[in-house]
Amino acid sequence: AAAFELIMRRHNTLLFRTARGVVADDAEAQDVVQETYLRAFTSLDSFRGDAALGTWLARIAINVALDLQRKMGRQVRIDDTQDLTAEPSPEHMMSFSAAPSERPDATAERAQMRQVLQSAIEQLPPIYRSVFILRAIEEMSVDETAFCLQVSADVVKTRYLRARALLREEGHFRGHEMPN
Repeated sequence: AAAFELIMRRHNTLLFRTARGVVADDAEAQDVVQETYLRAFTSLDSFRGDAALGTWLARIAINVALDLQRKMGRQVRIDDTQDLTAEPSPEHMMSFSAAPSERPDATAERAQMRQVLQSAIEQLPPIYRSVFILRAIEEMSVDETAFCLQVSADVVKTRYLRARALLREEGHFRGHEMPN
């Protein structure tokens, strides 16, 4: 029980952000996280160590999120064969914390930039948003992201570049540093 609690503490943010890359709101994302832990616990014997535990859990979260969307009659385009019919609402997925010595104006600017970035990411179609969250926000490797989304590394690279291009096209990052 203590080990499972530690796993949950370490991976809650990752799983929540991963779920929000697919589902429409925070409440649905929380449901996905709970179901992810339940599925992971009941299928722990299938974890072979081919990927890091967090990556394996993120892959389960994506599958749970997609299942939830299907049950609700929504189609979320994660692969190139599905149609996009559901538009998501704003997400709260990134936490930038200020250094204790940071000036109030710098803290305010950071909060404003976080809002702009959250809003911009929310506007991305799920096919790009999920890749962007895993790569830029969760800092997963191309291979880890490909494993989670069950696509090739080349697809991850292409979608990530397209997500960044879409964010730039919208003008959200003029004068600001674009995440790598």
